[in-house]
Amino acid sequence: MIGTGASAIQFVPEIQPRVGTLHVFQRTPPWVMPRPDRATTRLERRAYRRFPLLQKLARTMVYWR
Repeated sequence: MIGTGASAIQFVPEIQPRVGTLHVFQRTPPWVMPRPDRATTRLERRAYRRFPLLQKLARTMVYWR
């Protein structure tokens, strides 16, 4: 089995009990991006509560970035 994506999640558990030996080779992902996780500031939380559309806009910008 080459790859450990969605096909491996479905395929490997099904065949594992039926085979004598199973080798799984994981491919390198085509791209990896750092996660810019940070705490939401108090000011941001207040702004999002007051203007919900602002939070939607911020999330849309993260998605398209």
